[in-house]
Amino acid sequence: MFKYADVFNSLDEDELDKALQKILIFQIKTNETIFNQGDEGNYIILLLKGTVGIYVKNKDDHEAHAGYNRRKDDHEVSIATMEENSFLGEMALIDSTVRMATVRALSDCVIGTIHGDDFWSYFHKNLGTAKNILKGLNAKLRDTNKSLIEKLIKEKEELARFNQELERQVKEK
Repeated sequence: MFKYADVFNSLDEDELDKALQKILIFQIKTNETIFNQGDEGNYIILLLKGTVGIYVKNKDDHEAHAGYNRRKDDHEVSIATMEENSFLGEMALIDSTVRMATVRALSDCVIGTIHGDDFWSYFHKNLGTAKNILKGLNAKLRDTNKSLIEKLIKEKEELARFNQELERQVKEK
């Protein structure tokens, strides 16, 4: 199972065995919370099997922005899903902050956790793994940028249509 996780694809069997010694494996049931927004971020999660949803708390009681699904029962907004062969929770670990989102299983999952100290030690000793983690971070950033750009373009188009309609109504009066 670990052999196929992108973060480990540069490891030979011996290096993989060493990495496995630092990973704790957990079975997670559907709808079970893996971590909450605001929790301390002292470990990284490897999503080995299943799908998780990523949610942020809606700061007010207004409807969520277009393109996001609001969970009315707990005032959370679904911002992303992650599928197996992914890692998450790295942002809080890297910059020593709290979790920026809640992660909840959308299906039965198998996850591996690596404590921060073990992560950093391994990161410094294994450049191939470090490179894969950086590639994963870059891919997430690229996806976020793409989503934000698409949203900005859509909002700009909607604003232009609104302006045109407003101008039309002003001319009619």
